[in-house]
Amino acid sequence: MSQPEVYLMIRRRAAAAGIKTLIGCHTFRATGITAYLKNGGKLEVAQQTAAHESARTTGLYKPAPGRDLARRGGANRDLNDQSPHYRAG
Repeated sequence: MSQPEVYLMIRRRAAAAGIKTLIGCHTFRATGITAYLKNGGKLEVAQQTAAHESARTTGLYKPAPGRDLARRGGANRDLNDQSPHYRAG
């Protein structure tokens, strides 16, 4: 399956589920890392899992205390995806 086909499949399924936010593959990655850190996971383990060179990059996924995971800006990064395969809509 090609990258554009994956994006389209994810977006179709999200629409069918009533999700209005544009999502893509990175959304799953960002949500997984954020949920892991929010639930007490170690930054170093998340960094290794995400294959980030810097813990600072991984630290961007750590939600501020009291912030709702669904409202976290990082979870919507695909809205600004500049990949040549990205098409809104």
